[in-house]
Amino acid sequence: MNTLGCRDWSTENFRYLHSEQALSDLANFVSAMNEKYQLAEDVKWIAFGGSYAGALAAWLRQKYPHLVHGAVSSSGPLLAKLDFPEYLQVVIDDLALTSQECVDNLKEGVSQLEHLLQNPDGGEDLNSLFSFCDDITGSDNSELDLANLFEMIADNFAGVAQYHNPSGTVYNLNVVCEILNDESKGNELHRLAEVTRLVQQYEDGSSCFDYKYNNFIQKWKDVTITEDGLMRQWMYQTCTEFGYYQTSSQEIPVFGSRFPLSFFTQQCVDLFGEQFNETFVGEQVDQTNVFYGGLNFETSNVVFVHGTVDPWHVMGLTETVNEATPSILINGTSHCADLYAASTLDSAELTDAREQIGEILASWISD
Repeated sequence: MNTLGCRDWSTENFRYLHSEQALSDLANFVSAMNEKYQLAEDVKWIAFGGSYAGALAAWLRQKYPHLVHGAVSSSGPLLAKLDFPEYLQVVIDDLALTSQECVDNLKEGVSQLEHLLQNPDGGEDLNSLFSFCDDITGSDNSELDLANLFEMIADNFAGVAQYHNPSGTVYNLNVVCEILNDESKGNELHRLAEVTRLVQQYEDGSSCFDYKYNNFIQKWKDVTITEDGLMRQWMYQTCTEFGYYQTSSQEIPVFGSRFPLSFFTQQCVDLFGEQFNETFVGEQVDQTNVFYGGLNFETSNVVFVHGTVDPWHVMGLTETVNEATPSILINGTSHCADLYAASTLDSAELTDAREQIGEILASWISD
């Protein structure tokens, strides 16, 4: 046993891993601190959070208004959604803002890869080009292997968009598009491969690109409690509460069409058990929206902050429909940008948004 209260991260031990339980724990913490430090009855707690924690901050104010006076919800997705093709559509739109040529070259590179997988004698050494760990032309590759390959490529671009940093060297939309548009680097496939290698190396430092589906599943089936295994917990919550599956179901499939909803719900079954099928996951997503209200958010003293570049902003409140819950949409910024330390490189829009948040907090505290 350890400080987490469980021996491992088995499915059974995740039975309390739920947003409702997290909110209950937070409420208990506030009550305990009020009592321990004998805080005044009118003490004003403000919850802060970014991403999933941003949603939790808003829901904490919604469900426990007698304990929490207000909340700043940064990039918090309020609406649970099973099939979430809008995510990659925002990524595509982000790239298009840099240049439409960038999107066209990306789509062509993906198409060339698809063609060569169907016609392996096409004259390109894909294994060398992408640094695959296993022979991509091997007869043992399954449809799930190839689906995982294309999803991983899309996920590289998703990371660049979600964590876009105008001064970054990898997570920077301009840097990626410069590579995709640079004809001196070869055809579109070669440029796609260069971006893939660049991001893969930056994210995990791996020497090769492991696209094998079973390797992916075995990695996240490991129930050993480790810092590296934290993603298993989030995957469980997507299967039991939120969905958010970033599928290739866009109207124009820039990243191909190999990873539809069934690819992700199969992961739920393979990771956590047969009962976690698509029907079950869909029902859990519906229950989440019934419990929290989705985008029909009713409470007061919550400020919602989003960035236009962030693919998650489409699952949150980006327009003020109630003055008691104002929304701030920051042009040109991405995920949780307002929560980072202020910098001289920050845009005027980001600086102004932080000032607005401060003014809103001051008004709540002075009430």
